[in-house]
Amino acid sequence: MGFGGVLVPPFSAEAIAATEIVSACPDLSQAGSNVKAYDVIVFGDQVPGVMTAIQVKRELRKRNQSARVALITEGDTTEGIGGHLVRGGLGYLDRNQVPPDMRSKLGNFAAASPLYKEFLNITGTQTIALDRFKADTAFKRTLAQEKVDVIGKVKLQSVTTTAKTVCSLTTTSNGTFAARQFVDATQGGKFAKTAGVKLLPGFAALGLPDSSLSVGLVFETYGLTIEQLRQLEAKLIRRLQNSNDSVAQTWLKIASGDDQEHRQAILATLATSSGEPATLYQSTPDSADVRSLAFSTAFHGGTNSTILSAKETLDRANIAVLRDRLSFNAVLFYVDAKSAIALSDGGAKPEAYMLEFATNVQTFFRGLGANRVEIMSELYIRSTDQIANPVEELSSTRMTQGGVPADEALGTFSYHLDVRGGIKGLGARAATAGIKSIDFHYMPTFNYGFRHTLPKDRENLAVLSPASGFGGLGEAAGRIVEFNVSVGEGLAIAVAKAIVEKRSLHTIQNREVRQAIGYTPTIYGRSTESFHTVFLLEKTLRTTALATMVPNEAKTLAPIAQSKPGTDQVAQAHLERGIQYSEKGNYFAAVEAYTQAIKRDRTNPLTYYNRGVALTNLHKYEAAIADYTNAIRLKPDFVAAYKNRGLVHVESHKHLKEAVADYNQALKLSPNDAASYLGKGLALSLEGKRQEAITSLTQAINLKPELAIAYFTRATVYHDLGAKAALDDYQKAATLYQQQGDETSYQKTIGTINELN
Repeated sequence: MGFGGVLVPPFSAEAIAATEIVSACPDLSQAGSNVKAYDVIVFGDQVPGVMTAIQVKRELRKRNQSARVALITEGDTTEGIGGHLVRGGLGYLDRNQVPPDMRSKLGNFAAASPLYKEFLNITGTQTIALDRFKADTAFKRTLAQEKVDVIGKVKLQSVTTTAKTVCSLTTTSNGTFAARQFVDATQGGKFAKTAGVKLLPGFAALGLPDSSLSVGLVFETYGLTIEQLRQLEAKLIRRLQNSNDSVAQTWLKIASGDDQEHRQAILATLATSSGEPATLYQSTPDSADVRSLAFSTAFHGGTNSTILSAKETLDRANIAVLRDRLSFNAVLFYVDAKSAIALSDGGAKPEAYMLEFATNVQTFFRGLGANRVEIMSELYIRSTDQIANPVEELSSTRMTQGGVPADEALGTFSYHLDVRGGIKGLGARAATAGIKSIDFHYMPTFNYGFRHTLPKDRENLAVLSPASGFGGLGEAAGRIVEFNVSVGEGLAIAVAKAIVEKRSLHTIQNREVRQAIGYTPTIYGRSTESFHTVFLLEKTLRTTALATMVPNEAKTLAPIAQSKPGTDQVAQAHLERGIQYSEKGNYFAAVEAYTQAIKRDRTNPLTYYNRGVALTNLHKYEAAIADYTNAIRLKPDFVAAYKNRGLVHVESHKHLKEAVADYNQALKLSPNDAASYLGKGLALSLEGKRQEAITSLTQAINLKPELAIAYFTRATVYHDLGAKAALDDYQKAATLYQQQGDETSYQKTIGTINELN
């Protein structure tokens, strides 16, 4: 890393990422009737996966390609297609919430992406309330119309991979399925994990590997209207406020755990600022949000349990108002990350104690007048694992900073960092690190792309779920279905391009997808008031996590540049963001981040240097030279800046004398640097000063005998001189390349040797 930043090697032999995938997978299409071959397999039937399967089918057809697409799931499709929205009955859809100061222009809810709008249309959803029966029918009908094969109730046994390519999956009873591209649409990334992708459990990125968001179990009531529920709630509020109502006061005592502060906190939720009962609030005709703890207090008090139970709670509900029933997202179970993963991998089936608690809730609402209360068959699991090494992370810091650059964004999303039920240990860990406040009051408004769904471990696999690359806390906003369906729209284009153009998903950029998306998205991401809080929290906890993790685990986390006393924190944040972009190969975004840092602080040589590195990778040589020069002006002994400026002079084939001067200065500061001798030797050879070049290259070899490129370069100079020593150097270079696993350079060198012979 050198001076804390990202270094371009002083000389690199064409290290450009391959754009074409050479198929390393065996052809299974003729292997027998037990193997089914597809172009794309979406594994898991959560709604983002269902809509992405439909969209990728269309994108392939649009490109005149065979479009064999399958949706394969461990879920029981006879009980419905659509994961926790259908079998789990989660009828209350969280939406893209526009910040208050932008609502006069954009409305309360932003215009949905075309794919999410289609989801709303085919399921007959007005705004918020999804009818699970209509959704199941709509999904089955649309998948059949688009000729997407649906294979349900499978049991994943294994996934076959070759190098970074996923080849096929095998089930216990349904045979083997091969494909060219895969999308993991399970809630917890089960397919990716089986395919060998490194996942971080819980909030391990923040040093909390055992912590998880709460698990929900939805229930539906029949025979209660929303107005009746409001009246019942008002009655309960008045009872709890009445100190003479002995039954209600007993409820309050039990539910609060006989804690005076907790009791007052409960009472504070019962009335508005004007003193009126804080009954449920309706922002749309098809939804309601419970504001008071009246129902919670009456339930917990009546069942002899506290609201702040260590294991389960009837929380303030989000209610979907359907034609014949109400759907409640209110029952929470607090589980650790290991349990959440086990529940997710096991089909999200509620455990016995969960069903017992839900039965008590069922009895309570029947007592309120419901003639029927139905408990759903699957849990709503908010978080489990996350990709440890995403191609491009979408962390909460990045969200609160505005997300991906506007010119490459596929859309904008706004949602609170909603950690419903809390993250166990977060407050204590933050306090230990010296952070007094972790207020997430301001919701991030961020631009998004699709590249946070891509694990570095596999080049033909995306993870579209809360298990995407959110780096920890970002999952709180990134788990929302509308967000993931909208990301899936762009991902479908990327998958189709990867197939048509025979490319790794890793090489496809957000800009390419945006150009092919067919409409101009409304982009309005911006830095929000919570940025400083979130940035400090993530930075501090990640730094602490790195210090406590074993080396291999620490390597999976993004680097954190250390601040000096008095450093402008905003400039530092932009700098760190640029470093992360650079390490992931997103040099356009890196340049933008470094530029923002420089606007805040023009005295940091590292920022100029790192922008120079990014510009070098973009082949913007003159701009890179200017940045390296500024870095040297601010830090005259900046060896890496001299070396990289010399490299740019060499790579541009201009100012070779200046390149030699830069390498000479680097050698004055660091006399035993083999890379500087190598760069100087290359510059001298291009100048035609062959004997001086050989002397410099020989110095490089003496200092670093394993430097294959030095032998190759010296061999080229010998060959130009007609010296027989050229063949010996080429052979030595070939041997070193082979030993070091550089197959491309090895084959190139062997080809040169064969020509000479």
